[in-house]
Amino acid sequence: MGPARVRAAVFAAVAILATAACGPSPTDFHVAYAEIVAEEDARGENGLERVRAHLGSDDPRIRAAAVRALGRLEEPPLHGEISPLLGDPAPAVRAAAATALAQSVFGTDPGEVARLLASRIPEEADPAALGALATSLGRLQAQTPDRRAEVAAGLTTASARLLVLSADPDLLARLGLSRGIEAFARGGQAGDTLPMALTAAAASLATLTLPSGDPNAQTAARIRRTATTALVHLGQLGEDAALRLLQDPDWGVRRHVVLGTNRSGTGLEAIIPAALEDPDARVRVEAVRAHHRWLRSARGCGAIIAAVADPDPDVAAVAIGLLGRPCSDMEAQVAALRGRVAAEVA
Repeated sequence: MGPARVRAAVFAAVAILATAACGPSPTDFHVAYAEIVAEEDARGENGLERVRAHLGSDDPRIRAAAVRALGRLEEPPLHGEISPLLGDPAPAVRAAAATALAQSVFGTDPGEVARLLASRIPEEADPAALGALATSLGRLQAQTPDRRAEVAAGLTTASARLLVLSADPDLLARLGLSRGIEAFARGGQAGDTLPMALTAAAASLATLTLPSGDPNAQTAARIRRTATTALVHLGQLGEDAALRLLQDPDWGVRRHVVLGTNRSGTGLEAIIPAALEDPDARVRVEAVRAHHRWLRSARGCGAIIAAVADPDPDVAAVAIGLLGRPCSDMEAQVAALRGRVAAEVA
């Protein structure tokens, strides 16, 4: 018995014993799950007979676990065994299959996987499964113009599909779409553009706000963050939109606006001074860096010198580091550094 087989056997035994400790005896689900994880952990060295057998289980939880295991092996030839589960009657299995399908071709040209994911989108009525399709499609390594056009078309269809869904109560379809657009935008080349409908979808998702007490408020904030990042990578975050988003209640959205400004160099005079006054240190620290990069030569070191006294140590540390270069007002620069030293030792 080889090392991989030994590890798999031990893992399966431990998993079954662990589940047995939680009740009178391990259930069929726990036994099946242990078998799936054991073969996955062995990376297929012991074969995948049990994983393949469990793809046909009556329990959707087991089918989902089995298809996830195939995807995690990152073996492109396995996508033919994964794709039939895109049509599984259980939405959770369809979502798991979409993720597994993209994972199976990780780091390689997706081939027909892009078409398989995109073709399923018009038929998908479950919000979570639709979100998984969009996220998985956007994460494919689409490097050729034809492949990127195929992925962009699929994401455009997903954005249109949102309009006809009966409901998206937990915002899972919108979250998946924002992730897919962001991943697709991040993976593009300089000068890439998206279809106008997809850019409009990202802009719309970037403004999705719910009351702070709403149970989905945090999910809405995550959607705005990823959509804002997508607009940044596409060069589609104009000054007016950036200033509006700089008022967002979520610090992550505001931080991405500043990162986008630092990346593009647009809207500097309006955005950076406002961001330097942001209540969240994670935004202010990026504003200090952006000021150093874009405004220091024209406007001097005043903002950086002021940041030395920031109550947040991370903001102050970045400002101190940037003052390693001389400023035109050396007296103020030295005074700020000495003042911070005195405050630290007091």
